[in-house]
Amino acid sequence: MSEAEIMVRRVGPRLLTDAEQQAYLQFLLKGASPAVICAQLGVPYSAVLTTLRECAEFRDDHGDAQALLTQNVEAALYTHAMKGSVPAMTLWLRNRPPNSWKADADGEDAVDELERLSDAELLELATAEGLAVPVAFARGAQASGGEV
Repeated sequence: MSEAEIMVRRVGPRLLTDAEQQAYLQFLLKGASPAVICAQLGVPYSAVLTTLRECAEFRDDHGDAQALLTQNVEAALYTHAMKGSVPAMTLWLRNRPPNSWKADADGEDAVDELERLSDAELLELATAEGLAVPVAFARGAQASGGEV
């Protein structure tokens, strides 16, 4: 065991320095996993956890970075939906319904409302939202029985 490891065990987890925090966030925004980032920076993951717990500014910056990463995925999903991907459309509509689709006063969840819709009704909603719907899906939804 190295002298540094003995010192960490003796004094407990340390905080990331300001430079380590900035480097950690930069790697995170590039899509690196926490384990890879820690290995790259040569810091124990316990230092990240301690810094998240003890440093409100780093915790906020980390949350902001996570939100940006989520927005990247949402943008890619939306792009695929607009190009006609039925699974992307379905996921978008089920997870990002407009306020007008919110649950009724009886407390039912908006997602439950969408699950009860037929393909023809989903097609109507997608069209109303301006989503490009593949011709094969539209034909199937308009066929007798309505289910594709």
